[in-house]
Amino acid sequence: MEILAKRLKWLREENRFGQKEVASNIGMTMSGYQKIEYGEREPKLEKLVKLADLFGVTTDFLLGRNSNNEDLTEIKNNMAFYQGQINFLKDEFSRLSHMLHNPPYGIPRDQNALELHSAAQSRMEIEKKMAEAIKNYNNQVLEYIIIASKLPFIDGSHDDVISTFKPYRVDVQATLFNTYSLTISGKDIGFIGHHGDLDNEEVAVIAQEEFLK
Repeated sequence: MEILAKRLKWLREENRFGQKEVASNIGMTMSGYQKIEYGEREPKLEKLVKLADLFGVTTDFLLGRNSNNEDLTEIKNNMAFYQGQINFLKDEFSRLSHMLHNPPYGIPRDQNALELHSAAQSRMEIEKKMAEAIKNYNNQVLEYIIIASKLPFIDGSHDDVISTFKPYRVDVQATLFNTYSLTISGKDIGFIGHHGDLDNEEVAVIAQEEFLK
């Protein structure tokens, strides 16, 4: 009940709905809906489904059985796309590297030199594309972590993205504009990205502690 109440309040505020507006959308009185959001009453299945539809989430999300809301699902799909790109580019890079270190025999020298030059050029292009794909992937990971960290009652140990890169390191870093940001790194992935534009170091330290919770 507490998870449902907290997630309903969070979703309502994220979508900038008033309690009266939510109640009207699911066919309840405002006082009836308030009892659900305050954890004083369990909704009937019909109302639970209407709440899930209204906020674009699943009933499992509302009940805390998973944390896959619409935004996180989209980010996971993006991550899968970029990971596929990275894997393909890695295979191509390995193939070209093998060719460069083991040049073919039995062909004219000029042709061989031309093919090796072409392979070297292709490998350089692949390196650039792979760096860009890794950057895009890391950006999606950072966005996922930031959104997930705001969710009420998210269990990082059971989230397949968050648990993959634990433990995290979060450092407070001064910027060139007299503000502070958080530098986030994770296991295996290394540097993930910067987050926040905070007014002073004290606020940044509080944000750091909250993020690591």
